Amino acid sequence: ANTQTYPNSFSSSREISTKFKSHFEAGASKNSDFIDLDTLILLVNMDMPGLSNEDIEVFRKLLLASTQDKYPGKNDTHVHKEVFFDISKAWAAFSATDINNDNSISKNELKYLLYCYEDFKEGTFPTTQRVDYEWMNIDKDRSKSISRKEWLEYLSIDPSIFFSR
Repeated sequence: ANTQTYPNSFSSSREISTKFKSHFEAGASKNSDFIDLDTLILLVNMDMPGLSNEDIEVFRKLLLASTQDKYPGKNDTHVHKEVFFDISKAWAAFSATDINNDNSISKNELKYLLYCYEDFKEGTFPTTQRVDYEWMNIDKDRSKSISRKEWLEYLSIDPSIFFSR
């Protein structure tokens, strides 16, 4: 059985983020801060086999909406590098924490997710109170697990992007 630890989750998260960044660099035109969304999804999908169509669609919508929010005149299908790196960090933290690959995070796993995402200082960890507080805010459907979609919605400036576009 897989056992999650803070160092393992952090290392795995950084490894996934590094792969995502290399895909952006490989697919973007030289010295460009933008990449075509479909190209990016194809490249990233190589490292994420088995993702559901819903997860891919959530990823696409979030990348486009966040780029358009940051660059209002950019109403096409290109994604900005900084936006991609921010979202891929959240995606990578979730993937690294979900060691059984069931696409959900239990309350016990949430401490690792927060640790990966927030870059806690060495030797410090999320408190039980913090985990309890975040759990109440993230598990909106009260299913006793956090889906990738719930995690990304929680981090999103405008969660309606998951439903309206």
